[in-house]
Amino acid sequence: MDIGKWKMLAVSMTLICCLAVPVLAYTYLWRTPLYPLTAGIILRDPPAPTMALGFWWDSALTQPVTTIDFGEIVFSTGPVMLEKTIYISNDGSNATTIFWNSTLSATTTAITEEWVFPGMDPIPWNGTVLGYWMYTQTTYRIWIQPSPPTGTYNWTLTVWGECYL
Repeated sequence: MDIGKWKMLAVSMTLICCLAVPVLAYTYLWRTPLYPLTAGIILRDPPAPTMALGFWWDSALTQPVTTIDFGEIVFSTGPVMLEKTIYISNDGSNATTIFWNSTLSATTTAITEEWVFPGMDPIPWNGTVLGYWMYTQTTYRIWIQPSPPTGTYNWTLTVWGECYL
């Protein structure tokens, strides 16, 4: 029985060698030469966000708004509402929260105003976030009360954006 153990050991060792030799030969003999490659990276601070708003008369963003002129009005007995459609674009590199205010209330109480997103239920857009390279349609409205003092009314609209991070 001693010979049987030696035979079993010899057969096992032969099988192990038959399996291990091709794997070792493939691993160490049949591969390409090693090619060292250099690699590197430069890490920089991100660029400062840019902020720029544009105001346009058209949705193609080709006709800039510089002045809003409602023209000359002859009054009737009721209040008059006038409106202008203005497109606002965010030409900066990050989302921007946009705000506006006006000097109109300091000028007169005969004319009131609002700047809204158009629709059945207009929504004020003051404090709205506008994504970068996006634009939106808005409506600027004024209401003239019946029988205001005649004359010329001028006021300033101020619009600005704050970086939305």
